[in-house]
Amino acid sequence: MTAAGATPSSPSALVDAIAAGFATRIREVDAAYERASSFVRMPVAEGPRTVLDRVAHVVGDPGAASRDLIQRACRTVGVATNAELLARLSRGDSTDAELTEWANVDPIVMWERINELIQVGLARRDLTTGRVGLSAAGVGVAAVLDDLIGAVDRLLSVPKPLGLARSTRGTP
Repeated sequence: MTAAGATPSSPSALVDAIAAGFATRIREVDAAYERASSFVRMPVAEGPRTVLDRVAHVVGDPGAASRDLIQRACRTVGVATNAELLARLSRGDSTDAELTEWANVDPIVMWERINELIQVGLARRDLTTGRVGLSAAGVGVAAVLDDLIGAVDRLLSVPKPLGLARSTRGTP
């Protein structure tokens, strides 16, 4: 399993790549739900056939599924250990064992961390080889995080202007 692709060069291309990855994940979840509902008694919305139309038909808000997935992805990468795992996977695919050794955690802990990223569409697992890598959305989100961290670090490396370096409190 190879990395999900090179990081797009323009901001709009990056957003499009991340959006395509999230849309793929929502379609996968929708298909899995439909498969499961065919043999387990689960409610299935009748009517519109596209995911977006079905969500709008059921909850009255066509953006609900997209918004939920994106917000969950943001919360997931907001956890430092998950953000570190995302950064590690941006350097290439790995096995669970390699990631467990890298993070120095119990295999069950690593399994759960990987599954958190998979659940929100940022990672994927090749069921044949067992290798874990970033999804298209994961590649884009990792690039955005890396760019943001780099930009903040650059701003912090610039000395303060003299006027801001000393306090002016209490002076007339």
